[in-house]
Amino acid sequence: MRRYIADMHFDDDIVNKLMDKRGFETVDEMNEYMISQWNSVVQKRDEVVILGDFIMSKDVKRAKEIILRLHGKKFMVLGNHDHVLRKTAFDRTLFQKMSDYMELHDNNRRVICSHYPIMCYNRQYDLVNGKAHSYMLHGHIHATSDQDFVDRYVLENRRRTRIVRPKGGDEMTIPIPCEIINCFCMYSDYKPLPLDEWIKINEKRLSEVDL
Repeated sequence: MRRYIADMHFDDDIVNKLMDKRGFETVDEMNEYMISQWNSVVQKRDEVVILGDFIMSKDVKRAKEIILRLHGKKFMVLGNHDHVLRKTAFDRTLFQKMSDYMELHDNNRRVICSHYPIMCYNRQYDLVNGKAHSYMLHGHIHATSDQDFVDRYVLENRRRTRIVRPKGGDEMTIPIPCEIINCFCMYSDYKPLPLDEWIKINEKRLSEVDL
C-alpha cells in the first residue's frame, strides 16, 4: 500500500509551539508521538511518500536515526526546510527515491507529488468514467490562511466546464476536475494515509468552505 504525509517537522519546537500550536509539552514528546502514529499504520512493505519538511535537525546522524525508526519504504519529496537531507554527507539510500518533484501511479490514478501546491498540474483535465484521474498532493501551507485560498480555488475551478468533441462523437460540455490535496500531518493525526483516505479528508473540509 502507498501512503502520503507532509510537514512533520521532526525536531522543530517552533512549529510545535508557535506556528501549528500542536500542543506537545516538548519537541521530544512530539517526535515520539509522530513516530508511534506512523508505525501504528505503516507496514514493512508499505510505501510512504513524504511531501517535504520532514526534519529540522542539521545533523545527518540525527536524521538517519529518525528515518530508521519509521516503518516502510520511504520516498522523499524535498521541502524548503529539508536542508539536512540535501547535504552531501547524508545517506540518500535511506530513501527509495529523493527528488523535488515526483509523478507516480496509484491504483490506475496519476499522482502529482510536490512540497508546494501546484494550481495547474499535469493532466489535470483527465477524466476516467467521469471521475478525476490526476491528483495533486502537496504540503507546505500547513493549516494556514493559504489553505483557505487553495480550497476556494479548487471549488471555483470545479464550477467551470469545458467543451470537448470526442473522436467520432458530438460536442459535449464536461466539468473541469480539480484535485489539490494538502497531506498536512495534523489533518491525519500524524498518520501517513492512502490516497482514498486523503480524498475523504479533503472533501470533508471542502464541504465546510463558504464561498
